[in-house]
Amino acid sequence: MTKEDVQRAIDSGTATPLLAAGGSTDPEAEIIPLTGIRRTTAQRLSANWAQAPHVSEGVEVDFTDFNAIQTRQEETWRDSYALVPGINDLVLAAAAKALKDYPDLNAGYVDGAMHRYRPINLGVAIDIEAGLVVPVIKDADRLDLVQIAQAVRELAARAREGKLMPDELGGATFSISNLGGLGVDWFTPVLNPPQCAILGVGRVRREPRCAGDAFVARDVATLVLTFDHRLVDGAPCARFLGRLRELIEAPDPLLP
Repeated sequence: MTKEDVQRAIDSGTATPLLAAGGSTDPEAEIIPLTGIRRTTAQRLSANWAQAPHVSEGVEVDFTDFNAIQTRQEETWRDSYALVPGINDLVLAAAAKALKDYPDLNAGYVDGAMHRYRPINLGVAIDIEAGLVVPVIKDADRLDLVQIAQAVRELAARAREGKLMPDELGGATFSISNLGGLGVDWFTPVLNPPQCAILGVGRVRREPRCAGDAFVARDVATLVLTFDHRLVDGAPCARFLGRLRELIEAPDPLLP
């Protein structure tokens, strides 16, 4: 048996535990070879983590006004577009606009140089049965909130049906991962090479906030930006997060 035979067995999932573990067994564990999407993800992210200096910054963002708009516009949006844009759609639309003001984050580290990309193509992390996939919304800065929402739903449906085309999985210049629907308050996402940055979105939660001499209930979430310190410093990333917060908290320019 050659090395190539072993690798083919591991990739196909037909390797025995002894073979997949490289010649060792553990009687108290089930040994599961990494294959397919999981194997590719492990290889790419491990290599990137070893090379890129990851730094993360986070801000709290108030979604109260958007939630009010969503409630007010729900019937109109359903009648006109057959959908109601949600929190993640708003974050995507706001990120696309903010990246136009901070192009160094819409970049990648390639062959020792910064590649600052002209199109703004947003990778959207989607959890499917086979693992995590990141389909891409191309030219997202040219789309309004409803168009973003339509694109996300189409890509998500195709991802779950296993019908994504190769060009729908490539070319992302910035990525967004949302774990809010799973009850996660905040997390630090890992860079998707060669991209400069990725945004992690936590759940929206109702919390008290000071308004003058009183406390009011507001809908807030924590957004965390992880970036490659080889390409960009902390201060411009903080300003990007500030711009992102402005767009989310006053979302009228993003609406259809």
